Amino acid sequence: MGQRHSPFGERLRDPFGFYNGYANGHGAHRANGHNGSDRAARAVSACEQALAVFDIEPPFTEPRLKARYKVLVKEHHPDAHGGDKAAEEKLKIINQAYATLKASYFS
Repeated sequence: MGQRHSPFGERLRDPFGFYNGYANGHGAHRANGHNGSDRAARAVSACEQALAVFDIEPPFTEPRLKARYKVLVKEHHPDAHGGDKAAEEKLKIINQAYATLKASYFS
């Protein structure tokens, strides 16, 4: 299974398939049956992506965010998966999402 590429080139990795509609060169609006003028088809913000990674909805507390972070780190840590590179990549995404949410909600 190959790496899917986002419409934003190499600037944005898409390991969770947020941009599945772009994998074959078709925009998400086309994949969803909408025409090109549909404003609902938009790029997902970094904060929205981070919320999706954590599967958490605001409002939430900093202790709740930290608890969810610890669960995700334990679940996806490469040491728990025999040094698997995919787990390492997921952990990097989790760390970035955590930093994004902390900065967005608790700075």
